[in-house]
Amino acid sequence: MIQSIDGPLVVTGNLARQREMFEGVFGLTLAADQELDAASVKALFGVPDRAARTVLLQTQGTSIGVRLIQFSPSSGVAVREGARPIDADALKVIDFMVPDFEKAVAALSARGFKLAAPPAEYATPEDGRFTEGHIEGPDGVVCALLKMHDTPLSKYVSVNDRMFSEILGVSAPVSDREAALAFYRDALKLETVLSYEIANESFQKMLGSREKTLLRGANFGVGGKGPMIGVIHYGLPSSAFRSLRGRSVLPNRGLQAIRLSVGSVDEVARIAASARLEIAAPVAEALVFPQGRVKSVLIRAPHGVLHHFTETLKA
Repeated sequence: MIQSIDGPLVVTGNLARQREMFEGVFGLTLAADQELDAASVKALFGVPDRAARTVLLQTQGTSIGVRLIQFSPSSGVAVREGARPIDADALKVIDFMVPDFEKAVAALSARGFKLAAPPAEYATPEDGRFTEGHIEGPDGVVCALLKMHDTPLSKYVSVNDRMFSEILGVSAPVSDREAALAFYRDALKLETVLSYEIANESFQKMLGSREKTLLRGANFGVGGKGPMIGVIHYGLPSSAFRSLRGRSVLPNRGLQAIRLSVGSVDEVARIAASARLEIAAPVAEALVFPQGRVKSVLIRAPHGVLHHFTETLKA
């Protein structure tokens, strides 16, 4: 049913600054720049009485990237501004692989994008040693830099000869892990690409958690490589973090949705209805560059994350 995971959707109040990060540093290139009228915005995203500008940036040689949306007027609320890294039920981080961690951090720092905390050093049984750092971007968007010391980047990404890979994945901490896993595994029929655990003091410090964390992660994908969708639970009691589900709504700013291409939007909508999932924007048609005419539906998963499904219609 899922043809591809295409990357994240980011809502911004500062399109130029987001482009400076994704285009100017991460090396994505412009694929489309489009003005959307109020009717198209309502059809695609369920947001009334707002126009929008949307910019699609992709890693050269791939169809993987980020779609930026600036609603007019823009929201004064950003999902993760003021939130803690352990807060759940909203997308948190966009992952990139890097062959040289220090060089990547320096390139971002030169444009004013800094590490949010000292990087973590840890290991997993599957892939050995990692260095991971989180970069603070505009609108509360966080990007992770992942350096694998013992495993070639080509295991998970196609672009491994540049400073940054294509987007490896998008992850969300969740309060109800089993419901999130069931959504991807049973409803969307995605492949479980990777399951892992991290119990590490430097990782806990990077998260800023006072309590000991035991991260349990599962990454879902199509065909074994990125982009993947990550489900994270930090092993903390519900009293230790807050749910951001009420803030993770459009048109609020931040890392807001996962974009997926499907063969049949109507089938996705049928599955969502049978599972009693929230449909944030019902099935509709609109013109979206560079695909052309698309049919779309916007669905909120049980863990609160928005998923934008599109089907490219024949001319």
